[in-house]
Amino acid sequence: MSKHFRFAIVGLICLLGIICFYFVFIYSNHKDMNPKYSEASLRKAAVAGTFYPQEKNELQSTIEKYISAASIESFSGIPQIILVPHAGYPYSGPVAAYAYKVLPKGKYSRVILLGVSHNYTFTGVKADGNEFWETPLGLVAVDQEYISVLQKEDVDIKTDSKYHELDHSLEVQVPFLIETLGAEIKIVPLFLGTDEINTEKMLAQTIQKYLDQKTLIVISSDLAHYPNYSDAQKIDNETLTMIVSEDTSKLQKSIDKIESQNFSNVSTVACGAAAIKVGMLLAGNLKLQSHLLKYANSGDIVGGDKSQVVGYGVVGFYQNNMDKLPEDYNQSALSVEEQTTALKIARESIGAKLQGNKYSLDDNLPPIFYQKFGVFVTLKEKNELRGCVGLLESTKSLVQTVSDMAVAAAFNDPRFTPLTSTELSNAKIEISVLSPMKMIDDASIIEIGKHGVYIENGQKSGVFLPQVATEQGWNRETFLNKLCEEKVDLNQNCWQDKNSKIYIFTAQTFEE
Repeated sequence: MSKHFRFAIVGLICLLGIICFYFVFIYSNHKDMNPKYSEASLRKAAVAGTFYPQEKNELQSTIEKYISAASIESFSGIPQIILVPHAGYPYSGPVAAYAYKVLPKGKYSRVILLGVSHNYTFTGVKADGNEFWETPLGLVAVDQEYISVLQKEDVDIKTDSKYHELDHSLEVQVPFLIETLGAEIKIVPLFLGTDEINTEKMLAQTIQKYLDQKTLIVISSDLAHYPNYSDAQKIDNETLTMIVSEDTSKLQKSIDKIESQNFSNVSTVACGAAAIKVGMLLAGNLKLQSHLLKYANSGDIVGGDKSQVVGYGVVGFYQNNMDKLPEDYNQSALSVEEQTTALKIARESIGAKLQGNKYSLDDNLPPIFYQKFGVFVTLKEKNELRGCVGLLESTKSLVQTVSDMAVAAAFNDPRFTPLTSTELSNAKIEISVLSPMKMIDDASIIEIGKHGVYIENGQKSGVFLPQVATEQGWNRETFLNKLCEEKVDLNQNCWQDKNSKIYIFTAQTFEE
């Protein structure tokens, strides 16, 4: 055999090896290295290249840009449920990013995707039957085992992939999920076809029965479709207010009222209303806290003609788990306008009581007023304390708690006689909206002017708000000594007692 012939044979073998490697590589990547893959079990990406970029690197950089730009002003805990918009990324992506910004990587292994079909009307719930969903970022597995478990319950969940095949509303969430949580997650795509409260209740109960801390629920819905810019803000503000109230009957009444008012060009108030109600029912059953993370409409995002816009809102529903909160956590972040409203509620509540009337609470306030916070209301007359009553934690909405604590500070503080009309006109009202309390082991982390402190020892307890130390000019040790002596009614070093439990919190404090 000649030398040239041997070289030719070796070259041919190398070429065949390269070709084989190439096809194995392409096959493996296309199948996402998963031996269970088969073409018949794959849901193809339906809106890649239209609703979001089709090229992998461009899609990744787009999502990263949106999430980086999302500025979360107040920490919102670790959500169990999130409400996220689902329009094309150039429109709703910058808003949706606020939901994904707060998701910790490694926390979730399963994501239940809840939406309402854009293409079909049907009763019950339709689950996707594919094993995988395709995206430019890779394949994501569908948790068919979990779907089978849900189907054993009384709720009407049928598997039929045709309902999911072309709809964008759940698909657009998946690249965000891969980028923030990783491709290892499994998804549970569920569509509702009609708004039926019995189905929604049964679905919420079924999901709750099999829910764990590693399961995230994503509710996919946009808000008002096609009103003008100012009408969209009014409509969406009311809708979001009702959503954070976690009362589905209030939400439906609000939707009915808005639809009856004949706003120009409004085709829907919330396209995923049925899915939103499932999330609200679940949040209520699980006693989750709700928090509005972001609102904007397409006019805010892309500008231009604002005669017809679509609204986008992000709401998180989360467990109030103090062990996972940072020391400077304060979920309350009332704007200047909202602070003015809270102070007005406090003054009018006291005024109504003086006149023998019950104060009528407004049902159309910004969403934060329907969340739950600890609140203290302080009355001062000529810079002297005239009353101070509050709750470290409240089971009622912020608006109700502010009203209740204002009346209690004016009439039920045992250190003072009930307030008179003359005194009210001369009094200054101060409100402190509190973060949840966090138990600490080391008192040295307490920062004067930043942290309020609550000490509990046996049957005795007491609290000082953060501003007390600043107003009195106390250092940390004096602050704690005075708290023990004046509020807990123990020796001034009770904070050093091993039987004492020390809690800290922050407060957003504002006054007239």
